[in-house]
Amino acid sequence: MNRVCLPNTDLSVSRIALGAADFGSKLDLEKSAALLDRYVELGGNFVDTAHCYAGWLPDGVGVSEQALGQLIRSGRYPGLVISSKGGHPRFGEHYPRPDAFMTPEQVERDLMESLGRLGLDTIDLYSYHRDDESIPVDELVDAMNQWIDRRLIRSAGVSNWSVDRLEAANGYAKRHSKHGFVALQNQSSFAIPNWRPEGVGTVRYHVPGDADRLAKCQVASVPYSATANGYFGSQGEKGEQFHNHGNAERLELTQKIAQAYGVTPNQIALCYLLHRQCLTIPLMSTANFAHLDDAMDAVEITFDPVTIQQLETLTPS
Repeated sequence: MNRVCLPNTDLSVSRIALGAADFGSKLDLEKSAALLDRYVELGGNFVDTAHCYAGWLPDGVGVSEQALGQLIRSGRYPGLVISSKGGHPRFGEHYPRPDAFMTPEQVERDLMESLGRLGLDTIDLYSYHRDDESIPVDELVDAMNQWIDRRLIRSAGVSNWSVDRLEAANGYAKRHSKHGFVALQNQSSFAIPNWRPEGVGTVRYHVPGDADRLAKCQVASVPYSATANGYFGSQGEKGEQFHNHGNAERLELTQKIAQAYGVTPNQIALCYLLHRQCLTIPLMSTANFAHLDDAMDAVEITFDPVTIQQLETLTPS
């Protein structure tokens, strides 16, 4: 699989990233290892986790990072690029958090815990997991730069941020000769979800125009739920949050194009992301080898101009 560099870094990553949210919980260590083995065998090297993952389960906080750390320390996976995130608000009874979940002091505590769980001295890409717009971007950029200077992280990103806020942060970084954010991890797929971003620390998805803006400011998109929670791979049966009329039209189009190309509708939906204006590295989370194989094979598909035009007539972003 061809590799690409995250903008303004020396991090060379595969075009599909692997989500490790279920490592150590839904997937025990043996199954996590088997999935990671297959991902690496197919050419993957970019693995994503977070401080909060599995925090929705009793005694689950940190098990994703701990399991991934055990696999890293086994020495079986040289060359992995590791992404993690901190600064997440509370959810449920198993992941209590302070109201000030996004302060640099709190996120540094998250970072140090993640380093310990992973058994690493440095995390390749570290991101603010959510946003609190009451905190000025200069404080958040300055904190990330301190962690880079201390070699706790190699590069910085953000997740669930608006592009407006990201541009403001990177504008500050440029004016003060500091490291800016190199990646944005928001939800994005060929479908438009039914939910809407609301409140402090909300989840966000790409809106029309985001891809062009990210290309101009040289920030990579690393979208989660890139397959719309299985919507395109299940003939619309899965992905309840994506059940709407517009997505039904998009599903019909992916099925038509897939038949013409001799591939799957899910691969067409992933290819839509891979062909966007900005560098896009879809994040694939699955426990199913066949689903992983299907996603990784999507990288090999090249669209002709007519197909791109067809997709862009229904493009959500």
